Amino acid sequence: VEAFPGPRFGSDGLRELCGVAKGEPLVMTALKPMGLSVDQLAHQTYCFAKGGIDIIKDDHGLSNQPWAPFEERVLTLGFELPPPKSLLAGSPMGGT
Repeated sequence: VEAFPGPRFGSDGLRELCGVAKGEPLVMTALKPMGLSVDQLAHQTYCFAKGGIDIIKDDHGLSNQPWAPFEERVLTLGFELPPPKSLLAGSPMGGT
């Protein structure tokens, strides 16, 4: 147990990073299915973020794929989309 102290952030740390108060749901999803293009993954990511998902995981591994190269995924999914909370500002769902 000493060699593996547990998750780096824990649920409290994830809540803090995502701006989700204790007692509110912390929602996560993964991008699926394998085989989508970078543009399709970007659209899916945008829709998830707009819907209020707190954490979106790129579940396509750290490798290059002919249909979605790693570097292109990182640049498109990680930097070109606004943070999820900014998508919710002023929406009926709330957001800050």
